[in-house]
Amino acid sequence: MKEKDELAQRRTSSSSLLGYTLFMIVTTALPSSGQATFHLEEATVTDIHAAYKSGRLTSHELVRLYLDRIYEFDKKGPALNSIITINPRALEEADRLDAVFKKSGFVGPLHGVPVILKDMIDAQGMPTTEGSIVLKNFVPDKDAFIVDRLKKAGAIILAKATLSEFATGDTYGSLFGATKNPYDFMRTPGGSSGGTGASIAANFASVGIGEEGLGRLYRAANAVPSSSRGLSLRSSFLRTQEPITTDSQRLKQQRNEHLLRSSSSRSIGPCFRRDDSDSWFVRGVVVKLPLT
Repeated sequence: MKEKDELAQRRTSSSSLLGYTLFMIVTTALPSSGQATFHLEEATVTDIHAAYKSGRLTSHELVRLYLDRIYEFDKKGPALNSIITINPRALEEADRLDAVFKKSGFVGPLHGVPVILKDMIDAQGMPTTEGSIVLKNFVPDKDAFIVDRLKKAGAIILAKATLSEFATGDTYGSLFGATKNPYDFMRTPGGSSGGTGASIAANFASVGIGEEGLGRLYRAANAVPSSSRGLSLRSSFLRTQEPITTDSQRLKQQRNEHLLRSSSSRSIGPCFRRDDSDSWFVRGVVVKLPLT
């Protein structure tokens, strides 16, 4: 009887700790010198652009807020472990966009919007590891097709997210270990785009980019709820005309044809907290509509 009571007490304590952790992830206000009227959590592209236009926020300040949040909740605190690499030039790019905005306005529909990429999508100057220690030192020399589109639309590549190693299952890899589900540490964040889902659910960026082959992005979104529903995934998947990676030598390193998958079976898609951001992704990346 005593053992049962102790077990129940431990479960209650764990549940309380988890509830507190989730509350902190979703509601904790970040340092807000100069951004007191901007609410980071659940922010959409429309919210961000409205704050830029009103002068309440700059791209530099927004990137700094997200980086602080990643440090507090991904690297410390609950240590969600959803981020593999931070873009060392994110603040520099934000400064460039701020200067352009002062001079001539937005550069595109995703101006100053921080984006997290699944770490199988190449971004120049950042490692593309696919979650594997084998590829930890691989740094591509050019951007993947989707990243080129994002940058031209004004987006800031903020970080690379975890995934199942070589995109083959739940979000665990020899390079980083395991990623936690922000809403329940006893549940999987899904995969293989689980790091993208977890990072956006924890409000580490405005938009995440995952890859859809065999339910990878949809599964990650459904595994990590956003408030009372799944993360938003709309119809704006972008069928690529080229592989996600741009390096033929690295492609040869991947283990077999199943892991490699042809580009015809892949779709790239966004993951975000609220539906508003999808229309901006479509405008800026999929069909490249002009900014109005």
